Amino acid sequence: MWHGGTWTVRHICMHAPRAPPHGTSAWYLRVISQDLDPALLSRFQLRVTFPLPDTHARRDIFRTYARHLPDDALGELSRRSAGASGRDIRDVCEATDRRWAARRVRGESVAVGLKLPPVDEYVASLSERGEAQRAHAPPVRGT
Repeated sequence: MWHGGTWTVRHICMHAPRAPPHGTSAWYLRVISQDLDPALLSRFQLRVTFPLPDTHARRDIFRTYARHLPDDALGELSRRSAGASGRDIRDVCEATDRRWAARRVRGESVAVGLKLPPVDEYVASLSERGEAQRAHAPPVRGT
């Protein structure tokens, strides 16, 4: 549960995977460590952090999900997606593909003649995702 900007130990323990038969357990948390209870954080022996992908890595991630786009379009998407994680990029690409498929099924004029979505569709999905994340973001500490 989210209480005053922190995840409670109880909530995390309720959703943690069961210990494997050999008696050891590895936990992984996909949340920002600043949002966790300090009492819980003190119990971890190891903390591994992964930085967000840089421009070149984001381009490669977009290339994985949108192979049909030319390099200049992939470059534009990677520049517009600063601060996005690999999962964010995957979600944007999947949302774009679903929306494009729906447009093709409905026979919308924008989708006629194109089997795969153009870069503009990905840009629109990026903008929508950014707006949604800002609307649902927890309050920033110290403000």
